[in-house]
Amino acid sequence: MDRFQKEHGSKTFVKDVLTLFLLFFTVFHFFTKFYLKLKKGRNEKNPQAAGLEVIGGPKPFFISYLGNLYHFLPLEETLPRTLAWSKVYRSCIKATGAGQTIIVVFTPELAQSFLKSGDFGHVSKEEAIFYDVMRPFLGNGVLISEGSVWQNRRKILKRTMTFQCLRTYTKILNKHTIRFVDSLEKLFADNGQHEINDLINSSFLAIITEILTGKDVGGTVEGESYHHDFKTWKECMISRLEQPWLLVELLWKLHPLKRKHDQAIERMDAFARRRLAEYKLKKQEKIKGICGNSDEVRNTLDELTEAGATDEDIVHELNTLFFGGHETSATTTHFFFFLMALNPQHQELCRTEIDQVFNDPEQVSDGNLRYESLANLKYTERCILETLRLFPVAVAYMRRLKTSLRIDYEGKDVDVPPGTSIIIVP
Repeated sequence: MDRFQKEHGSKTFVKDVLTLFLLFFTVFHFFTKFYLKLKKGRNEKNPQAAGLEVIGGPKPFFISYLGNLYHFLPLEETLPRTLAWSKVYRSCIKATGAGQTIIVVFTPELAQSFLKSGDFGHVSKEEAIFYDVMRPFLGNGVLISEGSVWQNRRKILKRTMTFQCLRTYTKILNKHTIRFVDSLEKLFADNGQHEINDLINSSFLAIITEILTGKDVGGTVEGESYHHDFKTWKECMISRLEQPWLLVELLWKLHPLKRKHDQAIERMDAFARRRLAEYKLKKQEKIKGICGNSDEVRNTLDELTEAGATDEDIVHELNTLFFGGHETSATTTHFFFFLMALNPQHQELCRTEIDQVFNDPEQVSDGNLRYESLANLKYTERCILETLRLFPVAVAYMRRLKTSLRIDYEGKDVDVPPGTSIIIVP
């Protein structure tokens, strides 16, 4: 009897286990089938996004490291070629090479997709090629910094870049403009042909230096040396961009240009540090009552030091503003003169307007233009704005994706992976 009950109980246990297993298998099979059907329905509504292979671009070189970046070189051909490709590929093109994948964006809609994603931490300036080659000189200045550092620094610098500040800078601008015109008259006294590039750049360096620091370096050896070092640094930077293998840090360290590059930065840093030291000494003397002038203009160094910026931060900001302030203005002036020479009818209209203003003693006193008189140079202003439209100073800017981002590319969803560089061409 006990043996029968034991065998019967064992059979019942096995039967229960098999029943539970069949029940579990049936439920699992049902839910698996339901899940796959649901997933299939979702995929039909939201198909899998494509990869970067759907984005067109120039044909790559057979050596994968070079990719298709060689199509963009030399740099003087980069912009016209890129603009020509924008008509073929429309919204964007893909460039590869030097271990980089780059999306060059042409349309405002696609540009907005990338720039807006910055609010969610998708894009960054970190490890972006353009900014990396400038970082040794500009450090963490406002052009390269991001996040809270960029916001705070921009807020500080904005105080010295208002229209009210421009009014106070009128005296500085008049002084350097008169000096610049005198230099042009002496240069062309022989009615010959002369290069004016260095003269324009040196004049704008003197203007931005005095506006930022209160120091006039116009016509000095120090100012000329800075301009020479700046040209050297720029040439080294362009060489790295034109020769992608120099973007590899080890190869760059072994290249002879690296030493010239570093020495130029060292001297330009020293230029900025001297301006800062002069400012501190002047401030101490002012506190002691040794010197002081009620007509002094409040400058960028006042704002940065009062905001608690370190000396290193101040040097980086000065380097950034020297670079952005004098190079951009000088470039626009070059192109303005060029367009005036090509269009003598517009040159004559600008000349007539300027003569009318400068012949009016209420608008100009002792050759010094009043701030309010700028409003009467409307035609000249329009010509300058047209120059900026035809030859924009900043032809592109760059970001780098930190996380993946899905974009709409010609009606298709495309996943752009992290590490991709984005170049936006306005």
